[in-house]
Amino acid sequence: MNLKRPLFLVLLVTLFLVMLTVINADDESDLPVLADLEEGWNVLAPAGETGCSRETPFQFFARPASVESDKVMIYFQGGGACWNDVMCSRDNATFDDAIGTPEQELGFYNGIFDFENEDNPVADYHAVFVPYCTADVHIGDAIVEYGQYEIHHNGFNNTSAVLDWVYHNFSDPSQILITGSSAGAYGAIYYAPFVIEQYPNARVVQFGDAGAGVTPIGWPVLTSWNIYDNLPDFVEPFEAITPENFTINALYTGSATQYPDQTFAQFTNAADEVQIFFHSISAANITDPWQDLMYANFDQLETDHANFRAYIAGGTEHTILARPEFYTVISDEVLFRDWFADLLAGEDVENVRCLEEDCLTEAVIE
Repeated sequence: MNLKRPLFLVLLVTLFLVMLTVINADDESDLPVLADLEEGWNVLAPAGETGCSRETPFQFFARPASVESDKVMIYFQGGGACWNDVMCSRDNATFDDAIGTPEQELGFYNGIFDFENEDNPVADYHAVFVPYCTADVHIGDAIVEYGQYEIHHNGFNNTSAVLDWVYHNFSDPSQILITGSSAGAYGAIYYAPFVIEQYPNARVVQFGDAGAGVTPIGWPVLTSWNIYDNLPDFVEPFEAITPENFTINALYTGSATQYPDQTFAQFTNAADEVQIFFHSISAANITDPWQDLMYANFDQLETDHANFRAYIAGGTEHTILARPEFYTVISDEVLFRDWFADLLAGEDVENVRCLEEDCLTEAVIE
C-alpha cells in the first residue's frame, strides 16, 4: 500500500486551499493600503456589491494623519433619504444619488474637517469618510420600486466595504471616533457595535450629529429598507428588537448597555428645521412636536445610561461638526468645541441644555 500518495494529495489539496485563500484575500483587499496613501484625501473605489441608489459607482475617501497617530475617525456623510415615488424621483429627490470628488463632497466642509486648525480636536486622527448616496441613512439592504423609480438601498454593503478596509489597515488603534451628521448620525450608531467588537482594546466614542431619531415606533419604511436582517446578533439587547417596536433609541440603549465602558453621545439644535421637516413627513399622524419627542429621547438615554451624553444648543440650524460654528457655538455657558474635545479625551462631561430663553436663537461667541 502506497502511503506517500495520500499524503501527497493531502498536501496538494492543502496548498491549493491556501493559494485560493490568498487569491481571494488579494481580490478583497485590492484597494491601496494606508501606507501607500498620499497626503490629503484619497479616493478608494471598492468593487463587489457596492453601489449607489441609481447604480452609479460607490467610492469612499481616506486621509492619513499628518503625524504619527493611532487614532481613527470614521465619518458618515449626511444627505436626506427617500421612501416614496415623489421623494425618490429624479426631479424632486430629497437625497444625493451619486458621489463626486473629494473637492465636490468636502470642499465646503469646515469644523472638524479643518485639519490645519490647531483647535481641531481630531486634527491628529486618520480620517475615513463614508459618502452617502443610497437614500437609506447608510443602513439599507434592499432594492425597492417606488412607482417608476428603482432605488438600490445599498448602504449596508457600501459601509461593509469601508469597514473591511479600516479593519485591514488599522490593527490596534487606541482611540476611535465613529460619527456622522444628519443621515450619517444613524449610520454611526448602527455600525458602532461592529467597530467596538473589532477593536476591543480601543476607546470608542460614538457621536450622532443632528440625528435625534424622532421617527414613529415601528416605522414601516425601515422594513422596506431591510435594516433588520443586518443588526448585529452579538448585541444581546437587540434580540428584543422587532420591526413593530423599533426606535433609534433602541440602538443607543442596546449598544450603551452592551458596552458600558464606551461612550455614546448626540448633538442637536433645539429647533433644528431639517429634522422637524423630515419628522413632519415621516410622522404625519403624530401630533407631538418634534422638540418634545427629541427631549424625551434624550431624557430617557441620559437617565438609563451613565455612558450617554447629549449637547442641545439653541437655534434652527442643522448639524455642527462640519460647520465653522463648531468652534463658536455655546450653550448654557459651555463651548461646544471644548465639550466635544473633553468627550473625546474621556473626560466626564455634563449633559448640556440650551437655556429656555436661548433655545430658539443660536448663541455663539463672537
